[in-house]
Amino acid sequence: MTDTGGATFPMGAAPNGTLNSFNAWVAGKAFIYNGIEYTLSSGSIIVGQYLAIGF
Repeated sequence: MTDTGGATFPMGAAPNGTLNSFNAWVAGKAFIYNGIEYTLSSGSIIVGQYLAIGF
């Protein structure tokens, strides 16, 4: 999950099992605190704290 201060971005895994591509990092839907969904693009600026949980 990516905590950007007001939004949470779920991260998904790329087909090769890594998180080293833009599509992998934003594979999930992005919502802000009041439930509005955001559409992300490669030009989106994402800042904040990052937590990656893998196995």
